[in-house]
Amino acid sequence: MCLAVLRRAVELDVNFIDMADSYGPYVSEELIAEALFPYPADLNIATKGGWNLARRLREASKTAAEPDRRI
Repeated sequence: MCLAVLRRAVELDVNFIDMADSYGPYVSEELIAEALFPYPADLNIATKGGWNLARRLREASKTAAEPDRRI
C-alpha cells in the first residue's frame, strides 16, 4: 500500500519527499526507489542524518555505484 501512496502522491504533483532512518536502515530509500524509480525530474528527496554519521558515510561510499538500489 505504501508504494501506491508514494506513486499517487507524485501523480498529484507532490514533488518533495522527506524521509528518515526511523523505520530502520534503508527502509525509506528502498521503498521510494521501488515506487518511483526512474525519478521525475522535479522530485526532491530529503533525508536526515546523524544517527551514526560515520557509519552512514562508509555505507554510502560502498553503495554509490548502486543507484538503482538506494537513493
